[in-house]
Amino acid sequence: MLQTHGNKITYLGHATVKITTPEGSVILIDPWVATNPVCPGSHKKLSRVDVILLTHGHSDHFGDLLDIAKEHEPQVVAIFETGMWLTKKKVKNVLPMGKGGTQKVGNIQVTMVHAIHSNSLADGQDLVYGGEPLHRAITRRLEAVSRGRHLRLWRYEADR
Repeated sequence: MLQTHGNKITYLGHATVKITTPEGSVILIDPWVATNPVCPGSHKKLSRVDVILLTHGHSDHFGDLLDIAKEHEPQVVAIFETGMWLTKKKVKNVLPMGKGGTQKVGNIQVTMVHAIHSNSLADGQDLVYGGEPLHRAITRRLEAVSRGRHLRLWRYEADR
């Protein structure tokens, strides 16, 4: 059985996942929501987003990031090159990082790991190199402080 340690995990379609921590923080992974035809209508309007974790810049993962970031001003974690591009697009609270790195973001710990894929961003008529992809292989650990455990979301298994 999946041990979520009080975290609520909601699948919003394709690669988009919303996590609500026991403290009430909302983490959105790959924010393709409003324009995603698979996302349930009841979830297309988000009332709160504290953190966005972006695996790579393809439109089916990047999706509505700019609009969501403008409305909610969450912390946005992305690979360095994509993070710099987001900063140029006036996204606030960008936390760029590199593969192998770990940082604390709000009440979660984010570790980036390698994925075999590509990464580009649509910028008007141009495609911009977005750095190396993280794709679904980003390991995100939500601290379950009281139990001293972590939840690996992409593998859907709790560390013991």
